[in-house]
Amino acid sequence: MATLTVSTLNHGTGLLDLAGSAVAADAALADKWLNPNGTTFLYVDNAGASPCVVTMVWGAPPAGSYDGNIAAAARTFSVGTGKRALLGPFGPTSLFNDTNGFANVSYSQVSSVKVLPVQIGS
Repeated sequence: MATLTVSTLNHGTGLLDLAGSAVAADAALADKWLNPNGTTFLYVDNAGASPCVVTMVWGAPPAGSYDGNIAAAARTFSVGTGKRALLGPFGPTSLFNDTNGFANVSYSQVSSVKVLPVQIGS
């Protein structure tokens, strides 16, 4: 699992080149990034020969539940061959972050898949 660097979108800098800034998804089929305020999205660019299923991993219990007793079901998204997607946001942090403040995702395959977490700033 690799730790990704979050890019910030704000009024002063505008939107960066998502495709050009994205990095290869980790070969271990999982990535994480710091998610301090739950306004982070994940850009996924699948140039591979098969769809990539991205699973948003819920945080450690009780974080992975609503109202402390209703378990949150895993969210998966299929990013088709040659397609790009913007997933998220990964908030509230009480649901998506692990105990160290990281949001986590896993992938079904990473051949020619690039990713970039993008946070909304001020």
